[in-house]
Amino acid sequence: MSNSPAPAHPVLISSLSPLLMDQKIRIAGKSLSYEHGTQLLLVQDETNHACLVDTTLVLEAMLRLPDLRESKMTVSVIGYLDRVKQQLAIPIIPAFVDVPEIDPSFVVRAILLTPSPDLDLTVWKESIRQRENAGVKTLLIDA
Repeated sequence: MSNSPAPAHPVLISSLSPLLMDQKIRIAGKSLSYEHGTQLLLVQDETNHACLVDTTLVLEAMLRLPDLRESKMTVSVIGYLDRVKQQLAIPIIPAFVDVPEIDPSFVVRAILLTPSPDLDLTVWKESIRQRENAGVKTLLIDA
């Protein structure tokens, strides 16, 4: 048995589903808004899908890296998809943004949140699509 941590599998925000519950995933997108009271970050992909990210475990990083609180900053998140019993309050969406499709009954519990200004989200999306088309088995649901 290996002592190395389980890998975080890359997933598109638009592909988040109950099948991914409790698996370590990696998502990427643009930060839309951050709610200090609930420590929820709203992250959107290029297809106008968004997800809630619980930053409770990475709050210290949010304080050290104020860029993460800026709207439209590209971020990479590693965490676990979790279903919440009560729908979470969605942070205020800026007026200049189309309202994205969000499922407030799911949240990504972040264990690592990184600003990634050089990450090209179009390339990110295409690389995941190519992995899927090549039949790369990465998640437990593929087994």
